[in-house]
Amino acid sequence: MNILPKNYNQFQKNIFSMLKGSTFSQMIGILGALYLAKLYGDEVYGTFAIFSSILNILFILFTLNLDNVLVLSKTKREANTTLVKIVSLAFLFLFLALGIVFGITNLFHLKEEISSLLYLSVFGGFIFTLKSNCEYYFTFAKKFKIIANAKILYAILTLVTQFIFYKMNLENGLIFGFIIATCIVILSYTFFLEKEYFLKKESYANIKSFYKTNHNLIRFGLPSNLINAFANHILTILIGSFFSTSAAGVYGICMKILNIPLVIISSSVSQVFYQKAVDYHQNEPSKLFNFTKKIIRNNVLAMLGVILLTNTLGGFLLEWFFGKSWENLNLYLAILSILVFGRIFFNPISSLLVIFDKLKLGLVFNSTLLAINLLGIYIGYLFQNLVYGITILSVFGSFLYILIAFYFLKLMKKLPYEFN
Repeated sequence: MNILPKNYNQFQKNIFSMLKGSTFSQMIGILGALYLAKLYGDEVYGTFAIFSSILNILFILFTLNLDNVLVLSKTKREANTTLVKIVSLAFLFLFLALGIVFGITNLFHLKEEISSLLYLSVFGGFIFTLKSNCEYYFTFAKKFKIIANAKILYAILTLVTQFIFYKMNLENGLIFGFIIATCIVILSYTFFLEKEYFLKKESYANIKSFYKTNHNLIRFGLPSNLINAFANHILTILIGSFFSTSAAGVYGICMKILNIPLVIISSSVSQVFYQKAVDYHQNEPSKLFNFTKKIIRNNVLAMLGVILLTNTLGGFLLEWFFGKSWENLNLYLAILSILVFGRIFFNPISSLLVIFDKLKLGLVFNSTLLAINLLGIYIGYLFQNLVYGITILSVFGSFLYILIAFYFLKLMKKLPYEFN
């Protein structure tokens, strides 16, 4: 008996389209990042890593976790008006965040380089929000080719602009290159949007109804995703604060290298998986378990091969490429591989938290993950050895990701009986 839905072939085509764009763009991104990291040095790259961490945290706040609503839209009109509301919300939080940074900068008399980094991070978070929500919109519209091509354009533009700014000896060239490339990609996305919706003013009643309908995503999903963002990105900021910017740079480039296969798989699978899993859950729940199990198995096998290659031949090449200037690079790479291997079990299918309305569970999961990460960094700081810290957060964090993945598999196995 065929356990997969009839349109599984279309799913595979969508995956292939996304995978092709993601793989090519990520390969450009990682090769460019390694080259630029060597040019700029670990300290400058550490500053860029801190910038990236801050904007990824702000990204969650700028949308109040309502970006998921785009994929769940039932009609094109609903998706368009939802995108307008989210963009409007992002503008509101942009001005609010700039005001807060202005107040903090003047109240605590922060150094100019720190205040500049905060301002740039706020604007970076804003434009990253716009780009990401355009991707969510085109995921709903099933225009995966547009997303794939934009990813390739984005990778090339980022690399080129960051290299040009290096040649110009521009301070924060990595940050400005990222900002300019993101703005250009957003502009390219606008050519495919139905702009007439953005010219219509939304009534207060419609906006109120929108937030009321999706209040659970804000009430439980927002704290959960915000804590998850802190858990995944606060480490770079803390390492830069309690150890050194150079250490943050080494940690940042290791996570960049290891996250490449994770991002390729997650971005290619998760956006398509989300849309299809909703359909399976609503119409053919008995098939969701086997479908998800197959996705996890393929992801894990692919990641295992990549990690083994990265820590053997990859480690040798990195040592040759960077020399001795990036201390403990291969050691950090090996330890953090444990964490990334655990993430591949759940990250591509994490939309199940929304589909099964398990946002409270997501909140508990992310809170526990954050606690583990903070404990790891504290122990590392206590012994003045970052290796202790990243070992703790890698081992226990990996176990947590695997545990929640098996929880959902167990939950899905019961679906045929619950829907009969």
